[in-house]
Amino acid sequence: MLQITLFEDLVQDTHRLLREKESLEGQYIDVVVSIGRNLTEMRPHKPYGQFIPWVEEEFGISRQSANDYVHIAAVYGENVQRVGHLPLRVVSLLAAPSIPEEIRAQVESGEIPPTLPAIREAKRELQQEEVPATPLWAPSPIAYQTPEPVYTPPVAPTVLAREETVYAPPESVKSNTLTSLQSSESNEWYTPVQYVELARRLMGAIDVDPASNALANDVVQAFRYYDASTNGLDKFWTGRIWLNPPYGFTEGKSNQEVWTNRLIEQYQSGITTEAVLLVNANTEAKWFQPLYDYLICFTNHRIRFYSQNGDSSQPTQGNALVYFGCQRQRFIELFSVFGVVLEKVAV
Repeated sequence: MLQITLFEDLVQDTHRLLREKESLEGQYIDVVVSIGRNLTEMRPHKPYGQFIPWVEEEFGISRQSANDYVHIAAVYGENVQRVGHLPLRVVSLLAAPSIPEEIRAQVESGEIPPTLPAIREAKRELQQEEVPATPLWAPSPIAYQTPEPVYTPPVAPTVLAREETVYAPPESVKSNTLTSLQSSESNEWYTPVQYVELARRLMGAIDVDPASNALANDVVQAFRYYDASTNGLDKFWTGRIWLNPPYGFTEGKSNQEVWTNRLIEQYQSGITTEAVLLVNANTEAKWFQPLYDYLICFTNHRIRFYSQNGDSSQPTQGNALVYFGCQRQRFIELFSVFGVVLEKVAV
């Protein structure tokens, strides 16, 4: 009974704070911090996957606003005076998981102007300074020592009326087999643009790609990505995620298993709010079984992945695009172009 009373008090207080925010002009970041704290405290009281839809209906605020308030409370909850004078849009961007702490510090110190374009430009410059290192899952160090290859992007999808997309596979530079995908030469094979484009259209943007590098992010366009030097496996995957796990094995375990289990863990903990996962359709594998709890698009073709050298390769079976999130019908509408979307039916 006490928990119910506390939850109801939080609901009423959040309504009050939202009304107060609307009545204020200019500086109300402290009110936003209080709203974010309330949302954070209320989240565990709602069944898994139902919190954001409930917030949208109860308080009339969008998913993006709710996430912004939670992030602002987490970053500036104890030091709201550092940004209390800034516009909400600027503070929302500064508190986003994709913004490095050093950029926040430079904005607060005045080194970077507190404007959206200046912050985004500083972030781009910082990302360009990062030099890809030898992947942990690709033992050969030669790949990053050779001259930078000429990258030819895959063919983009053809967009028709009503946002229908026709699958157009990229041109193959060199046809390989599953042996190439799993060899020690390189376990880094990148996703053609048409699949990533639909993931971005579905989620609005991609906050984090935890298994990537600078070349792959030209297509993925994640606000933050982790390569082998930063090891995404030990980071928080906050927000909207795109994940194409590396091929091969690490310490005897399939990388697809290791990275898939990590994504499920992050989503179930509430850290990841939405995600699209691309894996081989190894339906008999033990690690694949938990994915049946989510929407799965089984492709009607084998995806041709590309490497940094421009080579292409595909597995010997089809692929699966798995959706974690609340936009289930939207996922079905968009991704059915690639195959059949299946949903587990409770018995």
